[in-house]
Amino acid sequence: MKVRSIPEQNRIMDICAKERIDTIIPEIMKQRNVECWLVASKEYHEDLIFPAITPGNYLTARRVTMMVFILKNDEYHKFSLSLPDKGLSELYEPYWNFGKETQEEALNRLLEEYDPANICLNTSKNYTFSDGLSMGLYQWLQEVVNPKY
Repeated sequence: MKVRSIPEQNRIMDICAKERIDTIIPEIMKQRNVECWLVASKEYHEDLIFPAITPGNYLTARRVTMMVFILKNDEYHKFSLSLPDKGLSELYEPYWNFGKETQEEALNRLLEEYDPANICLNTSKNYTFSDGLSMGLYQWLQEVVNPKY
């Protein structure tokens, strides 16, 4: 067995993340009839699936890191509403016009643009890996997201 260098490990993790993001996530969303899935993480308090959907060298959230997956009318989109990052932009389309709008404005603009019938968040009473959204982020989302959603 060969011990791979950190850059090699990161490259392999990036390949796996891309596969999850491009194939597994839209299939799960389709099966569960989810139009919007929002994964939000605070710096040093990441959602449990954070390492599985971010680049190998992206070790922690920056302030609030958000990924939004949209599946509507068989069109799939994956967005980053996070501080600009080259690694994230290889997996996600950057959506937040950083410096020109707040993160909250970008999120509301995205929701208005795609108008999802439902929004999935990572919370669960029973399954640890489905319970990554912190109470603080949940309360923040309730405060900043347009009440329509």
